[in-house]
Amino acid sequence: MDEETVERVRDVVTSIPPGQTLSYGEVAELAGLRSARLVGRILAEDGHDLPWHRVLRADGRSAPHIAAEQAARLRAEGILMVDGRLPPPPPPPPPPPNTAAADPNPSHRASRRCPRQGHTVTLDRALGGGARECAEQRGAGQEGRRPETQVASRSSS
Repeated sequence: MDEETVERVRDVVTSIPPGQTLSYGEVAELAGLRSARLVGRILAEDGHDLPWHRVLRADGRSAPHIAAEQAARLRAEGILMVDGRLPPPPPPPPPPPNTAAADPNPSHRASRRCPRQGHTVTLDRALGGGARECAEQRGAGQEGRRPETQVASRSSS
């Protein structure tokens, strides 16, 4: 190992803030190395004066021979190990609600282009797909509406 490689690894490990961890692979990547094992070797040989306890395996576990001491040092910084590994990160927050007025049941609506005039046409599937209305013609009076159909009433005999 050359001294420059050792110093790059030492610099990365020193820059890990208290209460945070990195994996050996992340340290290797930040130091410009290809091998996570080389990071472990450097820390084993020349890392006793570094915050070596902030470097864990990729799965969040400690190496067995240092697990107890590493867990104690991390606990002192506010990081609690669960069953010998870091707990998984919390799930990301849900996306903010859409501020646009949304149809409460979007599966009932679809939009298409009006074949005659190129307007946007809304199809309401809840009404059998027959209720069509051009967006440009909403509230435009009778010319934009479908003609009402007459329902024959049955007389009771």
